[in-house]
Formats: sequence, structure tokens, C-alpha cells
Amino acid sequence: MKEKIFDEKLNTDISAEVAIHIDEIIRNAVLDMDKPIIDWQNKSNITGKLLIDIGDYLIDEVRDKYKVSSLTFGDMDAIADKCISVAKLRYKG
Repeated sequence: MKEKIFDEKLNTDISAEVAIHIDEIIRNAVLDMDKPIIDWQNKSNITGKLLIDIGDYLIDEVRDKYKVSSLTFGDMDAIADKCISVAKLRYKG
């Protein structure tokens, strides 16, 4: 987000908010009663939905809400991909 939001405090605040909400999106999709769904990392219905849900969140709650018009769909896809890659390590089943 540093390349998109130049105000350091605003960047930090938005980045923290985004991290918390994306983790919540991921946890809702990959955990069942606080335990990872078996082999969720290889289930395209789960990973595909995560890509869409994270992208929608970034559009609605970052790009539109904070008027970050320089945040492209490519940027949002890259963020979603990175978040899912981290989640695959963090929430192994």
C-alpha cells in the first residue's frame, strides 16, 4: 500500500484494517469450528471464492472508501494471491 497511499499514518491505519479484515475473510472460508478444512488449499471452490471475496473487499473498503483510484485490479489480484499464499502456510489442515 506504500506505493498507493503516501500519508504514512493513513497508510498504517488502512493497512492494519485491511490485514484484520482479510484474515477474517480467510478464517471464515477455511476454518470449521476453528480447525482448518482438510485440504482446503487444493480446493478451487474455496481458493476461488477467497480471490473474489478479497477483491470485492479491496474494491469496496479500500479503493472506493478511501478514494485510492491508483489501486488497480492487478494490484488487488496480487494482494489477494499473496494473502492466500500466507494463509496456506498459516492455516494448514
